[in-house]
Amino acid sequence: MAQGNGFPHLKLLLRGSFRAKFSGGMGKNLEVQQNKKDRASHIGKLRSSLQRIGELFQVEIERRQREGLPAVDAGMGFVMKIPEGADPDEFAHALGVELVAETDTGFMLVATEDLTFQKLDEVLAKFAANERGGGAAASLLEVFESPNDPHRIERLLAPDVLQRWPFKDDQEYVFDVSIQNAEGTRSFKIERIARRKAKNESDESFHKRKDETIQKAFAKADDQWTSEAENRFTKFAELVDFYGARRF
Repeated sequence: MAQGNGFPHLKLLLRGSFRAKFSGGMGKNLEVQQNKKDRASHIGKLRSSLQRIGELFQVEIERRQREGLPAVDAGMGFVMKIPEGADPDEFAHALGVELVAETDTGFMLVATEDLTFQKLDEVLAKFAANERGGGAAASLLEVFESPNDPHRIERLLAPDVLQRWPFKDDQEYVFDVSIQNAEGTRSFKIERIARRKAKNESDESFHKRKDETIQKAFAKADDQWTSEAENRFTKFAELVDFYGARRF
């Protein structure tokens, strides 16, 4: 087992041997099968919801500008429903959105800065034409467009916090906040590595070269994620300070 470190404020790689755990997978889903049978209806429903989300978010952007409120650069957040057992990270990557949180019951809280949903629309177009790359559309069971939809509130707030919703203006609340700064292992690329050794290259040198290439990619990605985390924290701090809240 990997040993703990005495410097919890530092990011250290966790090394050790562990037993892999795999989920049971998505399995058959009647809703997915129905969506494949009636592609036009399913696509129409999703596009209508996405258009409505974009319109609502544009209205919110203009309202904040008009009232002199700070911009929310994190983009618009909304809830998707996928089949239970499906991989949320895989779906988020395929649909071009950022995964913020997920539940065991198939609900995903996602965010995007792209009001046109370009990547998602490409997936829908491929699904309509029954082309490769459009399969994720069939498993996108529903998109909850309203910011006040109960499904969205229930997935945003922990049960004990949900009991206190809506919050009272004259009462203080204390929350722990975490910053999402990495989109997962699919958000960076590793330079292509030849499958075979170079001429006169030893096994040790070949494996070392591969390891160094992978580590370099991880290091580059980590720098990007750290920079993004710092940027998001700065934006979050601006919001907190604007509304007169305190940071501990």
